[in-house]
Amino acid sequence: MASRWQSGVTIVAFHTKAALKQGANREEVLEALGMAVYMGAGPAVMYATHALDAFTQFENENTLAPA
Repeated sequence: MASRWQSGVTIVAFHTKAALKQGANREEVLEALGMAVYMGAGPAVMYATHALDAFTQFENENTLAPA
């Protein structure tokens, strides 16, 4: 079970980073996560928290990286 959870977190991080690279902003990510929670209920809430944490981390990395 742990490897399945780890795999899910890896997939969330991959898609979150891709969204940021495509220009998604925090508001757009929050809107998408809200819809995912609405449609996916409990399990989606858990992944949404990971997605928001990942977005924040990747967003901070992008603002700190030299242009």
